[in-house]
Amino acid sequence: MTASIDESWARIENWLAEHAPQTYAALAPPADPADIAELERVIGRPLLRPLMASLLRHDGVLDRAEGSLLPGHYRPISARGTAAAWHLLTAYHDACEAEERGEEVDQDFMKLGSSRILYGHPQLIPVARDLGGAYIVLDHRPEIDRGRLHAAEPAEGVMRV
Repeated sequence: MTASIDESWARIENWLAEHAPQTYAALAPPADPADIAELERVIGRPLLRPLMASLLRHDGVLDRAEGSLLPGHYRPISARGTAAAWHLLTAYHDACEAEERGEEVDQDFMKLGSSRILYGHPQLIPVARDLGGAYIVLDHRPEIDRGRLHAAEPAEGVMRV
């Protein structure tokens, strides 16, 4: 049986409070429902329930926080941060698709070595970021990977976590 998002967060919070109080203090309060509604408007689809529940528990980490919360030096991002990152990543994806169609595009982006480029796909929603520009994305595509987390790096593309 899998734990609910709230149960999982409770375990994480309890562990952090006891073993890493500074990191525990860096957890942001719940997201404003208006910010979540705006994020859903921006991405053009409802968020998967686990992401919604997580944002309603903690809207990422506080900006003043140092370090990371997740393995691989990732930091959860807020609903507003997710919307901004989604815009950035989808602009990259749109440019790659335009180039594949033979359209002239600005070459200020790195071309990945695959003909099927997922980096910045509009249904891969960024949920965490590291300082090097890599993201953890939640797959919202209606395929087998729906709900799965992937690492999304500019040089490597998208890889299952």
